[in-house]
Amino acid sequence: WLVAADLDGRAREATIYRATAVDLADLERDLAPHIQEGEEAFWDDRRGTIVARHVRQLGALVLAEKPLQQIAPELIRQGLLDAVRRKGLESLPWTDAARQWRARVQLLGT
Repeated sequence: WLVAADLDGRAREATIYRATAVDLADLERDLAPHIQEGEEAFWDDRRGTIVARHVRQLGALVLAEKPLQQIAPELIRQGLLDAVRRKGLESLPWTDAARQWRARVQLLGT
């Protein structure tokens, strides 16, 4: 791992002026209280499916991940809800009858 302490520019074109190599084991030992571990699920647009994994994270930095073989129903629900929130209701496979019903319900709310 490389930790940049002094850099300039945008993320992909940044110039690193000062950095040091860090061993993952040292990072995990020294920052153990800040490392979180858990399971998460999300919709993968490329695969067109829910992806569930066990992750070890330091903030937004994923230190390790392992795919889950058995996905709890709550994780599937979380992944689907996140996808709908991100992509909107139009991403769902509405039938014409369901679209008309949704439009009528929306009119009632106005």
